[in-house]
Amino acid sequence: MQRRDLEVNQGDIALQMGMTDTGLSHALGAGSDQFGDAHLKRFDLIMSVLGLDYAGGLSALAVRLRGAHDRKIGPVDPHSPAGAHKELLSRFSNDEDTVLLQADALVSRLRVASSLDRPVHRQSAAEIDRVVSRLILIGAAPPTQRNVEALIWLGTLSGYAFDRMRMRLVKTVRTTPLGFRVWRAVTKSVLLNTVGAAATKEARIDEATISSLRVSVQRLLREAETLRTTSLYPGRSLDLELAIALPGDWSAPSDRPSGDWVGEVLLDRARNKDATLRERGTAAHGLWERAVKGKGQDRETVEAVLRDLIEAFRKTDERPDIAAGMRWTAATLDAVVTGGVDVCDEWPRCDEQWFRTVMTAAENLGEDLTIPKQVRPATRKLFEHALLQNAGVPRRQAIDTIVAAGWAEQVAIALIEVLDNERQESWLRIRALFALGFLQCRSPEVREALAKACVRATENLSGCGDADQQPAIVTELHAALFAVGDCFGARGAEKHARAVRELLRPVLDELVRSDLLTAERTWPVARAVAYLLTFTAQARGGDGSEDLAQTLLKVLSLHEDAVTRQLSTWALEFRFADDGSVRPLLDAARLDDGEPQFD
Repeated sequence: MQRRDLEVNQGDIALQMGMTDTGLSHALGAGSDQFGDAHLKRFDLIMSVLGLDYAGGLSALAVRLRGAHDRKIGPVDPHSPAGAHKELLSRFSNDEDTVLLQADALVSRLRVASSLDRPVHRQSAAEIDRVVSRLILIGAAPPTQRNVEALIWLGTLSGYAFDRMRMRLVKTVRTTPLGFRVWRAVTKSVLLNTVGAAATKEARIDEATISSLRVSVQRLLREAETLRTTSLYPGRSLDLELAIALPGDWSAPSDRPSGDWVGEVLLDRARNKDATLRERGTAAHGLWERAVKGKGQDRETVEAVLRDLIEAFRKTDERPDIAAGMRWTAATLDAVVTGGVDVCDEWPRCDEQWFRTVMTAAENLGEDLTIPKQVRPATRKLFEHALLQNAGVPRRQAIDTIVAAGWAEQVAIALIEVLDNERQESWLRIRALFALGFLQCRSPEVREALAKACVRATENLSGCGDADQQPAIVTELHAALFAVGDCFGARGAEKHARAVRELLRPVLDELVRSDLLTAERTWPVARAVAYLLTFTAQARGGDGSEDLAQTLLKVLSLHEDAVTRQLSTWALEFRFADDGSVRPLLDAARLDDGEPQFD
C-alpha cells in the first residue's frame, strides 16, 4: 500500500489475513498458494477499515466466479461484504437484531484498526456511541439470549474503545433505573479484557486503558453501598458479581494500608443488616471464593473473619424475618470453609421443614419421565442449586444451564411445587420466584403461579402488623412483580403479557392507587410495579382507551420515591406512540440521544 496516509505494508496485510508474507505474494502471483474464502473476507474487512471500499468485495466476487465450492480451497460462503459495514452502521435502528449485527460489524472493524494501529476516527466514535447506547438498553431489558449477547458485545467493544464508552457506562450504572443490569456489562469488560485476554494470549487493550478500567471499577464499587439504595433491584447482586470477578492483583493487600479493598466491599455487604439474604450470602461466599483462588487476603485471615460472620448469621434475633435463610447461609459457608472448597456442592445436613419441601420437589423432578433417564440426576442437582446454593453466581449459572439444556418447563413445575407448599419462608419463595422469571417459561402454569404469588404477597404486605417481618415480605412482593416483568416483558411475549396483566389488574391498581406504597420501606415494590408496567405495556384498546400501564405509570410518575418517578417518567416519554401503539425499548435511545422518534 503506497498511499502516504496508510503506511501499511504487505506484511501487515498478510498477518491480518492469517497468511505469511510469502504466501500472500504467491497468491497474488497465482502461485500454489490461493486465497481461501476466510482470507478474502478478512481482506475485504481490512480494505474497508482503511477506507478502500469497492463494490461487492473480493469474497463476493469469488462466489460469483468460482460458484459455491472450489475443489482445491473448499466451500465458499456468500456473506455481506465488509464494504456494507458502513451502510449498516449508519442506520438508526430500533430493532434488536440489527443492533447486534451492528455491534458485530463495529467490533470487526475496530479489531482490525487496532491491529493496524489505526486510531478511532470521528466517524467510528459516533458509531460507537450509537451502538453502545442501544446495547445498553438491550442488556438492561428482561433476560433473554439477546440480553446476554448485548452484554458480551459491550464487554468486547470495551477492549477497543473503553475510553469512549467509559462515561456512558458509568453514568448508566450511577444514575439510571435500569443501570443495575449494566453492572454485568462492566463485569464482561473486565473478564474479556483481563482474564479472557490472558487465557487466549490476546492483549485486547493497552496498559493505560486497563488502568482506566481498573480505576473506574474501583470508584463504582466504592459507591456500591450507596448505589444499592437507589437500585431497581439491589438483591440481584450484580455489583458483587463484579467484585468477585476482579483479578487478584487489582486489589492486593499491599495496595492499601487497610489491605484488600475488594474484600472490604464484600465484607461490608455481608454485614449489612438491611441487605437481602441473597446479597449477604453472595458477598460472604465471594470472600471465601476469592481466598481459595489466591485473591486478596490469605485464607487464614479470611477464615477468621468468616467464622465471626457465621456466628452472626446463626443469631436469629438479627433478622427474624429470614432467620432460617441466615442459618442455612451459615451452614453452607461453614461447609466450604471447613472443606477448603470454593463452592458448596454437597448440602449440609438440615432437619427444617423448608429443606424437606425442596428435596421432595427435587425427588419428584428426578422421577419426571419427560426428562431422559441419563440426565435426570444432573437436572435435579441443578434445580437444587437454583434454590439451595448461597453463592450467587453458581446459583444463576445453574438456572442458565437448565434453560440451555431445554428442561425449563419441567423445572418450572418443580419450582411451582415449592411455591405451593412452602408458606413460612419468604426467602425461599423469593429464590423460586427469581428462578421462574429467569427460566423464561411462559406456560399457563407459570402464568398462574406468578400471578398467585403477586396476589398472596400483596395480601401479606397489607395485613402485616409485625415490623420485624415486613422486610422479607416487601422483598417477596418485589421479587414476584419483577419475575412477571422478566418472564413476560421480553420481546415476543406480548400476548402472554396481556394475559398475565389481566390476572394482575386488580392487584396493580390497588398497589398504585392505595397508600400501601407510600412508606419508604415499601418503595422497592413501587419500583418493581413501574418495571413490570414498562415492559408489559400494551397498545390501546379498540375503543381508544389507554392501556393500564400508561394510566398507572402516570400515577407513579408522581410517586414520593425519586427512582419510581424517574423510571415511570422515562417510560411515558417514549413507550406510548400517538397512534396508540407501543414503541420498542430501543426507541428510548433516540430519546436519550435527542434524535427524532420512529413512528
